[in-house]
Amino acid sequence: MISTIREVLRFLSTDTINIWTVILVYFWFVWSIKMICSLFYRPIRSNFTAPVSIIITTYHEDKDILAETINRALWYPKDIVPEVIIVTDHQEPNVTIDLQVKYANEPRIRVVSVPPGKREAVDTGIRLAINEIVVLVDSDTFLDEKTIYELVKPFGNERIGGVVSDQRIHNPYVSLVNFFNALTESIKFNITVPALSVFG
Repeated sequence: MISTIREVLRFLSTDTINIWTVILVYFWFVWSIKMICSLFYRPIRSNFTAPVSIIITTYHEDKDILAETINRALWYPKDIVPEVIIVTDHQEPNVTIDLQVKYANEPRIRVVSVPPGKREAVDTGIRLAINEIVVLVDSDTFLDEKTIYELVKPFGNERIGGVVSDQRIHNPYVSLVNFFNALTESIKFNITVPALSVFG
């Protein structure tokens, strides 16, 4: 914003255009379009429901945070979330064993280990899933009690192939880094994503 003001003042005083002026004009033009389009976004109102497979990929995650992520996935009834696939990394065999022991009596949970790489982990989870709709959840992402129900609603339309949910940073005010991460996520999910969805 400061750069924009400075460039406007420079342009008014010199009446010249440079590459920085062009970049700023392009930037604000795109953002203006996004903000206008986002005003036309409306959430889908539907009673459509379907079972989903939740895939949680984990690597170097805090045990308590991972446990909270898994437990929140298990909040949902079995007809909505009949399976939770936890994909671990070959480099962390202890994590795999701990999860297999901890959730040995939870029939909905499957724990699998794959070679390093998130793409490999996601691909494995999707291939193992028994449901047509899969929900990809990072190991530090906490679902709330409505997330899955809202994510599934758009799939009542056969033209819909994928959706994304709103995400918020946990404890955004504990540090400056968290605050700016939260600000970035807020802009992304309140302006950019709604604007994109207006055009399908």
